[in-house]
Amino acid sequence: MAVAAWQPGTLYLPGSLVAPVSSAASTSTAIPNADFELGDVDWAKGVGWSIGMEQPFGGSFAAKYVGPGVANIVSSTKHPVTPGKSITAQCMIQHGASAAGQANGAVILQWYDATSALISTSTGNVVSDGASGVYKQSAVTGIAPPLATQVAIGATANNNWSPLYVDNLSWNYVTGSASGGLAFKAIQAAAGLSGLIEPAWPITAGLTVVDNAVTWEAVTSGSVTWEASSVLTSGGAEPVWPLEAGAFISDNNIAWETVPLRITDEHNPRTKVVAIAASKVFAGDDDIVRFCATLNARDWTTQEDAGFIPTGLQQKSQTGVSAMGVYRGNLVVWSPSTFQMWQVDPDPSAMALLDAMEGIGSVHQQAVQAVSDDLFFLAALGVRTVAIAEGTNNLASGDAGVPIDTLIQAEVVPDVEPVATYYPGAGQYWLAFRLLSIPLLAFGSFLITSTIYPVEVTEQVTWSSQVTGGSWQSVPVDGARFSASALNSELDDVLLSTEVVDGARFSASAMNGELDDVLLSTGTQMDGARFSASALDGTLELSLVSHENPPESMDWSAQVTGGTST
Repeated sequence: MAVAAWQPGTLYLPGSLVAPVSSAASTSTAIPNADFELGDVDWAKGVGWSIGMEQPFGGSFAAKYVGPGVANIVSSTKHPVTPGKSITAQCMIQHGASAAGQANGAVILQWYDATSALISTSTGNVVSDGASGVYKQSAVTGIAPPLATQVAIGATANNNWSPLYVDNLSWNYVTGSASGGLAFKAIQAAAGLSGLIEPAWPITAGLTVVDNAVTWEAVTSGSVTWEASSVLTSGGAEPVWPLEAGAFISDNNIAWETVPLRITDEHNPRTKVVAIAASKVFAGDDDIVRFCATLNARDWTTQEDAGFIPTGLQQKSQTGVSAMGVYRGNLVVWSPSTFQMWQVDPDPSAMALLDAMEGIGSVHQQAVQAVSDDLFFLAALGVRTVAIAEGTNNLASGDAGVPIDTLIQAEVVPDVEPVATYYPGAGQYWLAFRLLSIPLLAFGSFLITSTIYPVEVTEQVTWSSQVTGGSWQSVPVDGARFSASALNSELDDVLLSTEVVDGARFSASAMNGELDDVLLSTGTQMDGARFSASALDGTLELSLVSHENPPESMDWSAQVTGGTST
């Protein structure tokens, strides 16, 4: 509701509300020369402090402290404040070339009483490390103590090494107009006339002022004042980005901070068993499912937003989250022996267990795939769907799959993760298995992940093939050389080579694995040869087979250190 402006010589009834016609200008709380661009103007410097053109964060000037010991630089302007007032301040600090801990600095707020005597100091986080030339931020939120009437911003530093630099001080402190955004209510006993001159309005709610025959009381008006500020604008040229996490770089009126891409929250379980639902990321963590804050995958700690679901308390058999998926907005969680369905929500208090069933567990996260209105997964007995399992409580009746074919069952082991996808064009659920073995199908050929590469070992060859978890490559030689590197396993490197001489020699070297060296040799010349190599749990297995017209006899020997050879 709009409040009418005060008018002179006007009859006001008790309870009438008015707003001041004229108010004193707002008290300025801007920090004079906050970026030091005016040099020493408005700064009280302790011993060791100076202002110059070395190492500025933005603009051309910065404050420098060379020590020794501890000293402050504080704004000479003290701003009015009332006890209980909260102010957040920050500044940019550069550690210089000092070793970690040899120099440090922080932003400060100093509180003063009516006689300008210092009452106390609020100190921000200490910047004590960083690469030379890299600025980091120090920030503090201070509350004006009792008896405080003034406040000033500044910085403190402790240095016994090389220079430390401070720049771009700022805070969020503002004050209202002289009327404090208040309205004024007539509280006299009967109607009365206002004076001919506007009174000096009080700036605190509850105080009164006499205006001829009217007594006005300051009351909260409930009005909202909107204040516009300029939008941040980048500079005309791209800045030189720092490479250190937590560093800041000035870009016109924007300060950019470098943040690591990796999630550093200690409550993030760092697992591959994950699902996304209700604007949160859910991740298995032993016998619970942790979830991040809503719309913030970096935050796994904030109370009443991030947290965990106690899935382990809802099952009787094997615990441990081994697979997860989303079915019609609900979170589906599997252990090796149990299926659970949870209602999930951005509000953790709205999450609840919908169903839990024993005997239909799964350990294959990458085999979980949404197909139309169903959720397919791979159980020990075959491919199943959440819809059937939930509705019938019977895995064998009307399900989407049948027990896995015996030819494939051998490949479904913990070390081999089946991968599933949905092909909408054909309405098909595809499930792929990675082969554990690498069979030899033809003379002079190599079979790697079901792709055949013909190779005559008596000729120069160049070939390469990607294998799951690593890569294979070769270079042309007089014969053939083959190398393989296995990633994410115990075996880091394998070298296989042949020489077309009176015999064939094969060698393998595995670093950081169980196998140290293998030497295979033949005592009979061969017109061609085929061989295969596979690594299982850090143990390399090599086999050498002659061509389709083998000699009458073939002698070979194997010397193995730390591994096996067949």
